[in-house]
Amino acid sequence: RDTPNFGLFALEVDSLRTELLCEDFASINFPSYAPDGKSIVFGRYGFHWTRPRYVGSAAAQIWLLKVDNHERRALTDDGHQHLWTQFMPDGKHLLTVTASEQTPSTSKLGESIGKFQDNPQRTPNLWEYDLELKSKKELTKLSGDNVVFPCISRDGGVLVFRQQFDLYRMNPGAKEPPRKIDIWHNRDRLSGGK
Repeated sequence: RDTPNFGLFALEVDSLRTELLCEDFASINFPSYAPDGKSIVFGRYGFHWTRPRYVGSAAAQIWLLKVDNHERRALTDDGHQHLWTQFMPDGKHLLTVTASEQTPSTSKLGESIGKFQDNPQRTPNLWEYDLELKSKKELTKLSGDNVVFPCISRDGGVLVFRQQFDLYRMNPGAKEPPRKIDIWHNRDRLSGGK
């Protein structure tokens, strides 16, 4: 709006009045309010979510914006994509999808990267970022296709996400791995009923 820059706007639902909270030449992605409404976390820069393993200077990094004074600061600067970052219900932790190890993709001229085995560190998984300690821990350890579109319940007791074409459910504090959600419907696809 009005400039070539990206903007993060708040919309007052009753009056439809908008307020520019943040403007930047870099893209702003997946903004999410803190439970108390005083902060917003968002991704700055970044490639489309279909390139979650990208590592480099254009990777989406986590930024925090204070709503009252519009101050913002970077929370990460590790060169890995951070996607769908959102506050956990306690307001002290963030949920994000990222990887901790670079996936080999190209080799030097005349050399081969060789055959490699994928692992959970290269696969974009769910991570929890502690705002106070500035530390992170891996919540899922899946290999292969990345975790996408995570959602957390209002009380923080249930996390749901997608991997490939399956939905998974997990409890963040539990030691059990994520469980696949079976979805059933009562109509036979092959019958072609009219």
